[in-house]
Amino acid sequence: MNFTEFIKIFVCCCIPKFKLYKWKKRYYQNVDNMDIKDEKLINCAVSSSHNSVLGQMQICTRASLYPIYKSLNYNFRMIELDVFYIDNEFKVAHGRDNSCIATNTISLESCFEAINACAWRDTNMPLFISLELHTNAIEQLTDLINEHFGNKLYQNKIKQLSECTISELKDKIIFLSGKNLPFEPKYRLTNISVNDPPNGHSNLLRIYPDNKVLSTNYDFYKFTPYGNFISINSCYKDKYYYQYIGYFNMGIVRKGGSFITQLSASL
Repeated sequence: MNFTEFIKIFVCCCIPKFKLYKWKKRYYQNVDNMDIKDEKLINCAVSSSHNSVLGQMQICTRASLYPIYKSLNYNFRMIELDVFYIDNEFKVAHGRDNSCIATNTISLESCFEAINACAWRDTNMPLFISLELHTNAIEQLTDLINEHFGNKLYQNKIKQLSECTISELKDKIIFLSGKNLPFEPKYRLTNISVNDPPNGHSNLLRIYPDNKVLSTNYDFYKFTPYGNFISINSCYKDKYYYQYIGYFNMGIVRKGGSFITQLSASL
Protein backbone atom coordinates (compact mmCIF):
# COMPACT_ATOMS: atom_id res chain seq x y z
CA MET A 1 0.00 0.00 0.00
CA ASN A 2 1.46 3.36 -1.01
CA PHE A 3 1.04 6.67 0.84
CA THR A 4 -1.81 7.93 -1.37
CA GLU A 5 -3.82 4.73 -0.87
CA PHE A 6 -3.23 4.92 2.88
CA ILE A 7 -4.46 8.53 3.05
CA LYS A 8 -7.62 7.71 1.07
CA ILE A 9 -8.46 4.82 3.40
CA PHE A 10 -7.69 7.00 6.42
CA VAL A 11 -9.96 9.79 5.16
CA CYS A 12 -12.87 7.45 4.38
CA CYS A 13 -12.63 5.56 7.67
CA CYS A 14 -11.47 8.14 10.21
CA ILE A 15 -12.46 11.64 9.07
CA PRO A 16 -16.10 12.57 9.78
CA LYS A 17 -18.24 13.97 7.00
CA PHE A 18 -19.12 17.67 6.97
CA LYS A 19 -22.55 18.46 8.34
CA LEU A 20 -25.15 20.09 6.12
CA TYR A 21 -24.41 23.79 5.80
CA LYS A 22 -26.92 26.23 7.33
CA TRP A 23 -27.04 29.42 5.27
CA LYS A 24 -26.65 32.63 7.28
CA LYS A 25 -28.90 35.40 6.01
CA ARG A 26 -27.04 38.53 4.86
CA TYR A 27 -28.28 41.84 3.55
CA TYR A 28 -28.31 42.09 -0.24
CA GLN A 29 -25.23 43.74 -1.75
CA ASN A 30 -25.92 45.57 -5.00
CA VAL A 31 -22.91 46.55 -7.11
CA ASP A 32 -24.81 49.57 -8.44
CA ASN A 33 -24.90 51.03 -4.92
CA MET A 34 -21.19 50.50 -4.19
CA ASP A 35 -18.42 53.03 -4.57
CA ILE A 36 -16.27 50.46 -6.40
CA LYS A 37 -18.75 49.95 -9.24
CA ASP A 38 -16.63 51.96 -11.71
CA GLU A 39 -13.30 50.65 -10.42
CA LYS A 40 -11.21 48.47 -12.72
CA LEU A 41 -10.53 44.91 -11.58
CA ILE A 42 -6.77 45.53 -11.67
CA ASN A 43 -7.29 48.08 -8.87
CA CYS A 44 -9.32 45.71 -6.69
CA ALA A 45 -8.70 42.80 -4.35
CA VAL A 46 -11.11 39.86 -4.46
CA SER A 47 -11.91 37.66 -1.48
CA SER A 48 -10.90 34.17 -2.60
CA SER A 49 -10.98 30.65 -1.17
CA HIS A 50 -8.21 28.09 -1.53
CA ASN A 51 -8.93 24.45 -2.52
CA SER A 52 -12.59 25.26 -2.12
CA VAL A 53 -13.92 21.74 -1.51
CA LEU A 54 -11.48 21.00 1.33
CA GLY A 55 -11.19 21.84 5.00
CA GLN A 56 -8.14 22.69 7.08
CA MET A 57 -6.18 19.49 6.42
CA GLN A 58 -5.55 19.74 2.70
CA ILE A 59 -4.75 16.08 2.00
CA CYS A 60 -6.40 14.55 5.08
CA THR A 61 -9.95 15.83 4.82
CA ARG A 62 -13.08 14.91 2.94
CA ALA A 63 -13.89 16.78 -0.24
CA SER A 64 -17.36 18.26 0.24
CA LEU A 65 -19.76 20.96 -0.93
CA TYR A 66 -19.80 22.39 2.62
CA PRO A 67 -16.71 24.64 2.12
CA ILE A 68 -18.20 25.98 -1.14
CA TYR A 69 -21.46 26.94 0.59
CA LYS A 70 -19.54 28.53 3.44
CA SER A 71 -17.22 30.46 1.12
CA LEU A 72 -20.13 31.88 -0.88
CA ASN A 73 -22.11 32.70 2.27
CA TYR A 74 -19.17 34.75 3.57
CA ASN A 75 -18.70 36.59 0.26
CA PHE A 76 -15.66 34.77 -1.08
CA ARG A 77 -15.86 35.65 -4.78
CA MET A 78 -13.38 33.16 -6.17
CA ILE A 79 -13.85 29.40 -5.97
CA GLU A 80 -10.89 27.14 -6.78
CA LEU A 81 -11.44 23.60 -8.05
CA ASP A 82 -8.96 20.84 -9.00
CA VAL A 83 -10.64 19.05 -11.91
CA PHE A 84 -9.98 15.46 -13.08
CA TYR A 85 -11.68 13.34 -15.73
CA ILE A 86 -12.21 9.88 -14.22
CA ASP A 87 -14.31 7.12 -15.76
CA ASN A 88 -15.92 9.55 -18.21
CA GLU A 89 -16.97 11.97 -15.49
CA PHE A 90 -15.47 15.23 -14.24
CA LYS A 91 -14.43 14.96 -10.60
CA VAL A 92 -13.08 17.45 -8.06
CA ALA A 93 -10.45 16.41 -5.52
CA HIS A 94 -6.96 17.43 -4.49
CA GLY A 95 -4.19 16.51 -6.85
CA ARG A 96 -0.96 17.17 -8.64
CA ASP A 97 0.69 16.09 -11.87
CA ASN A 98 -2.59 14.83 -13.36
CA SER A 99 -3.25 12.44 -10.45
CA CYS A 100 -5.54 12.57 -7.42
CA ILE A 101 -3.03 12.40 -4.60
CA ALA A 102 -5.49 12.25 -1.72
CA THR A 103 -9.06 12.80 -0.49
CA ASN A 104 -12.26 11.40 -1.89
CA THR A 105 -13.72 12.87 -5.08
CA ILE A 106 -17.00 14.69 -5.69
CA SER A 107 -18.59 15.46 -9.02
CA LEU A 108 -17.81 18.75 -10.73
CA GLU A 109 -21.46 18.95 -11.72
CA SER A 110 -22.53 18.99 -8.05
CA CYS A 111 -20.09 21.86 -7.44
CA PHE A 112 -21.59 23.81 -10.34
CA GLU A 113 -25.11 23.17 -9.00
CA ALA A 114 -24.12 24.46 -5.55
CA ILE A 115 -22.53 27.55 -7.07
CA ASN A 116 -25.57 28.27 -9.23
CA ALA A 117 -27.88 27.90 -6.24
CA CYS A 118 -25.97 30.23 -3.90
CA ALA A 119 -23.47 32.47 -5.69
CA TRP A 120 -25.96 35.29 -6.28
CA ARG A 121 -28.27 34.67 -3.35
CA ASP A 122 -27.26 37.84 -1.46
CA THR A 123 -25.26 39.78 -4.04
CA ASN A 124 -24.81 40.55 -7.74
CA MET A 125 -21.02 40.71 -7.44
CA PRO A 126 -19.14 38.83 -10.19
CA LEU A 127 -17.92 35.35 -9.33
CA PHE A 128 -14.57 33.94 -10.46
CA ILE A 129 -13.87 30.21 -10.72
CA SER A 130 -10.26 29.10 -10.94
CA LEU A 131 -9.98 25.66 -12.55
CA GLU A 132 -6.79 23.70 -12.00
CA LEU A 133 -7.25 21.31 -14.89
CA HIS A 134 -5.76 17.82 -14.75
CA THR A 135 -7.43 16.79 -17.99
CA ASN A 136 -7.39 17.51 -21.71
CA ALA A 137 -11.13 16.85 -22.13
CA ILE A 138 -11.70 20.53 -22.86
CA GLU A 139 -14.58 20.08 -25.30
CA GLN A 140 -16.63 18.04 -22.82
CA LEU A 141 -15.80 20.52 -20.04
CA THR A 142 -16.92 23.42 -22.20
CA ASP A 143 -20.26 21.72 -22.84
CA LEU A 144 -20.75 21.13 -19.11
CA ILE A 145 -19.97 24.76 -18.22
CA ASN A 146 -22.28 26.11 -20.92
CA GLU A 147 -25.04 23.77 -19.75
CA HIS A 148 -24.86 25.06 -16.17
CA PHE A 149 -24.04 28.73 -16.61
CA GLY A 150 -25.09 29.72 -20.13
CA ASN A 151 -25.74 33.46 -20.35
CA LYS A 152 -24.03 34.13 -17.01
CA LEU A 153 -20.63 33.56 -18.64
CA TYR A 154 -18.63 36.71 -19.28
CA GLN A 155 -17.33 36.42 -22.84
CA ASN A 156 -15.73 39.73 -23.80
CA LYS A 157 -12.87 38.56 -26.02
CA ILE A 158 -11.63 42.06 -26.84
CA LYS A 159 -11.23 43.86 -23.55
CA GLN A 160 -8.57 42.77 -21.06
CA LEU A 161 -10.25 41.33 -17.98
CA SER A 162 -8.04 43.46 -15.74
CA GLU A 163 -9.43 46.62 -17.42
CA CYS A 164 -13.09 45.70 -16.90
CA THR A 165 -14.98 47.59 -14.22
CA ILE A 166 -16.82 45.78 -11.44
CA SER A 167 -20.18 46.98 -12.80
CA GLU A 168 -19.31 45.52 -16.23
CA LEU A 169 -18.78 42.16 -14.56
CA LYS A 170 -21.80 42.14 -12.22
CA ASP A 171 -23.99 39.03 -12.23
CA LYS A 172 -21.37 37.28 -14.37
CA ILE A 173 -19.15 34.29 -13.86
CA ILE A 174 -15.56 34.36 -15.07
CA PHE A 175 -13.55 31.17 -15.47
CA LEU A 176 -9.79 31.34 -15.05
CA SER A 177 -7.51 28.44 -15.86
CA GLY A 178 -4.09 27.53 -17.19
CA LYS A 179 -5.60 26.10 -20.38
CA ASN A 180 -7.50 28.00 -23.04
CA LEU A 181 -11.25 27.52 -22.82
CA PRO A 182 -13.47 28.87 -25.63
CA PHE A 183 -15.42 31.17 -23.29
CA GLU A 184 -12.44 32.66 -21.45
CA PRO A 185 -11.97 36.43 -21.74
CA LYS A 186 -8.61 37.82 -22.72
CA TYR A 187 -6.64 37.98 -19.49
CA ARG A 188 -3.33 37.44 -17.73
CA LEU A 189 -3.29 35.70 -14.35
CA THR A 190 -0.24 34.80 -12.26
CA ASN A 191 -0.45 32.43 -9.27
CA ILE A 192 1.96 33.18 -6.43
CA SER A 193 2.45 31.40 -3.11
CA VAL A 194 2.97 33.39 0.09
CA ASN A 195 6.45 31.83 0.09
CA ASP A 196 7.13 33.46 -3.29
CA PRO A 197 6.14 37.12 -2.75
CA PRO A 198 5.14 39.24 -5.78
CA ASN A 199 7.83 41.37 -7.31
CA GLY A 200 7.10 43.78 -10.11
CA HIS A 201 4.07 42.02 -11.62
CA SER A 202 1.56 44.27 -13.39
CA ASN A 203 -0.94 41.57 -14.39
CA LEU A 204 -3.65 40.03 -12.21
CA LEU A 205 -2.18 38.18 -9.24
CA ARG A 206 -3.66 35.35 -7.19
CA ILE A 207 -1.85 34.87 -3.88
CA TYR A 208 -2.54 31.67 -1.96
CA PRO A 209 -1.36 29.89 1.23
CA ASP A 210 1.61 27.58 1.14
CA ASN A 211 0.24 24.22 0.04
CA LYS A 212 1.16 22.05 3.02
CA VAL A 213 -0.79 19.23 4.66
CA LEU A 214 -2.04 21.78 7.19
CA SER A 215 -3.08 24.79 5.09
CA THR A 216 -2.88 27.57 7.66
CA ASN A 217 -3.90 31.11 6.86
CA TYR A 218 -1.49 34.02 6.65
CA ASP A 219 -1.24 37.75 7.19
CA PHE A 220 -3.15 38.78 4.07
CA TYR A 221 -2.59 42.48 4.77
CA LYS A 222 0.99 42.04 3.55
CA PHE A 223 -0.24 41.06 0.09
CA THR A 224 -3.38 43.18 -0.34
CA PRO A 225 -1.47 46.09 -1.95
CA TYR A 226 -0.31 43.71 -4.70
CA GLY A 227 -2.69 40.78 -5.11
CA ASN A 228 -6.00 40.88 -6.97
CA PHE A 229 -7.20 37.52 -5.64
CA ILE A 230 -6.26 37.00 -1.99
CA SER A 231 -6.89 33.36 -1.12
CA ILE A 232 -7.20 31.77 2.31
CA ASN A 233 -8.52 28.50 3.74
CA SER A 234 -12.17 29.30 4.35
CA CYS A 235 -12.64 26.39 6.78
CA TYR A 236 -9.70 27.21 9.05
CA LYS A 237 -10.75 29.68 11.76
CA ASP A 238 -7.85 31.66 13.18
CA LYS A 239 -7.12 35.35 13.81
CA TYR A 240 -6.30 35.93 10.15
CA TYR A 241 -9.59 34.35 9.08
CA TYR A 242 -11.63 36.72 11.25
CA GLN A 243 -9.60 39.76 10.13
CA TYR A 244 -10.09 38.65 6.53
CA ILE A 245 -13.86 38.27 6.89
CA GLY A 246 -14.08 41.77 8.36
CA TYR A 247 -11.89 43.34 5.69
CA PHE A 248 -13.61 41.60 2.77
CA ASN A 249 -17.16 42.14 4.01
CA MET A 250 -18.15 43.32 0.51
CA GLY A 251 -16.37 40.45 -1.29
CA ILE A 252 -14.42 42.84 -3.55
CA VAL A 253 -12.61 45.90 -2.22
CA ARG A 254 -10.55 48.71 -3.70
CA LYS A 255 -6.81 48.36 -3.24
CA GLY A 256 -5.32 51.45 -1.62
CA GLY A 257 -6.77 53.70 1.06
CA SER A 258 -4.75 55.31 3.82
CA PHE A 259 -4.17 52.10 5.83
CA ILE A 260 -3.08 50.02 2.85
CA THR A 261 -1.01 52.87 1.42
CA GLN A 262 0.90 53.19 4.70
CA LEU A 263 1.30 49.42 4.91
CA SER A 264 2.61 49.21 1.35
CA ALA A 265 5.17 51.94 2.02
CA SER A 266 6.46 50.04 5.04
CA LEU A 267 7.03 46.74 3.22
